[in-house]
Order: sequence, then structure tokens, then C-alpha cells
Amino acid sequence: MSNDNYALQLAQTFHEHFAMHLPEVVWHYTSFETFEKIVKSNEIWSTHVSCLNDLSEVTFAANLIRGVLDAYIKDDGLAIRDRQLLEIARTSLLESNSDSSWFVACLSEAEDDLAQWARYGEQSKGVAIGFHSRELIRFFSGSAEDRPMFCKVCYDAQKTLEFGSKLIALTLSNFHGQDTGVDDIVTASKQFFENWGPHVDAFSIVPKHPGFVSEREWRIARQVLNPNAEPSLCVSEGRKFLRLQRGKHSDSKHTLLPIAHVRVGPLGAANKVNIVQSLLFEAGHKDVRVTKSTIPLSGG
Repeated sequence: MSNDNYALQLAQTFHEHFAMHLPEVVWHYTSFETFEKIVKSNEIWSTHVSCLNDLSEVTFAANLIRGVLDAYIKDDGLAIRDRQLLEIARTSLLESNSDSSWFVACLSEAEDDLAQWARYGEQSKGVAIGFHSRELIRFFSGSAEDRPMFCKVCYDAQKTLEFGSKLIALTLSNFHGQDTGVDDIVTASKQFFENWGPHVDAFSIVPKHPGFVSEREWRIARQVLNPNAEPSLCVSEGRKFLRLQRGKHSDSKHTLLPIAHVRVGPLGAANKVNIVQSLLFEAGHKDVRVTKSTIPLSGG
């Protein structure tokens, strides 16, 4: 199997295993200050996976894939050479995802969710930006072939483990199919990990602890293989970000971010709706609906 076929099979396996229905609108909960920056700059900042707010994300995916490897290694039916490959690959796994090449922007299917208002929406005083989901993907695309990865987060650990098992089986099959002729197991394992490692890295952006299931999260993910040559990369307060801008050859009909609706948080000031409408209008968004959250909270 060629590397191209391998990548295609992996993509097909991913989409079949994590079947997802794309919602019409996805929401980004944030502070009023960040909302203002997004509207004025016409870009979204995606965050390096090691800098996300939820600390469990640093180790959760790595622990899941270790569990898959352990199950494979203990399988009596596994060929000795494959067991050796996987044992060495296990020791090569990152203890955290600090060296990952992926940046993600977090969105949600939930339009007016109290937990996300409190956690991400400036303690319920911020805003939630609703984007047309399909147009958002097209907006950031450099071309039809260069689209960001847009995926639904999986909170089902067992489903994620099953995918991890498929990933390993497919990679082993591809590795054997290449017939490298390398007898030295250390050299062979290095070649194996060079093939498999990047896909484990991508795998790490999919799972999340079941405790966050109410967030109904989606992610726009970008990979940066050469940070030194990436002009959109920036560091702020010790955290790494990637600015997601309109693709130069995007086929989106929008020249502005495709904002469909903006909600003001339940504890937002009484005049915040008018302020949001003015900011949108000044930036060129003429027909965006702006409403206040319907959640009855008292500021006292």
C-alpha cells in the first residue's frame, strides 16, 4: 500500500467510524473583548492543543492510545516483530501533547448553554458567535483541496479506543506492505513511528473526557509542520496561537466571517445588544441577528 493510499484509507476509516452530521450553525463562546477583536480583524485565533483551557486534554488522548497499544502488545496472536514494533512505539509516545503540530478553534452545537457561558463566556457577561458552519470551512480554505480539518469531538472513550485499534491495524498493514527489508528492529520501529506518529498526533484532537459531553464541541484544526515558516503563528502570554484568516483562494461567497447570529450572555449589560449590533455594522456585517440569552440569571 502506498503512503497516499494509506492516508486515504485512514481518512475513510475516520469518517466512517466517527460519522457526524454537520450542524447548520456552530457557536463560539468568548469574552466581549475577544468578540470585538474577531469582528475587527476578520480572523479567529486557534490555540495550540497544549494550551487549551481543559487540562485533561493534555494527557487524555495519549492515555487512550497507550491503552490500545497495551491491548495489542498483550495479544498472544500478535507476531513477535509486530509486538516489538509496538513496544518501542509505546515508549516513543509523548508524555503530553506539547510537541504536537496541531492548533484548534473550539466551537459548539449548543446555542445558549449555561455551562459554556460560565466557563468561556466571561462568566456569562460575554457573547456567543454563531457561524454558518459550511461557509466557515470554505472561508478558511486556501483551495478546495486545502480545507481545515473540521471534526466533532468524541466523548465516548470506548468508541475512541476502537478507532485507535483500527488505526494501529491499518498502519501495521501498510508498514508490512511496503516491504522495507529492514531487519534491525530499532531502525524498523523508527520507520514505523515516522509513518504512524503523525496520525496519532492528529488522533489526539478528537477525544475529550466524557465529563465535557454537554459542550457538544466541534473543532476546526490546522496543522503546522514548520512553525518557523508560518507567519500566522504568534505567542501571547506564553500560549501559542495560529491566526485563521480567509483563504487566498477560498470559494466562500463571504468576504467577511460568515456570522449568522450573535447572542449576548445572560449577565450582559442591558445595552450590550445595541453595542454588539453597532460593532457588527461598522465591520460590514449588515444582516446579523443579535439577541440576548434567554437564560434567566440574576446579576446579584
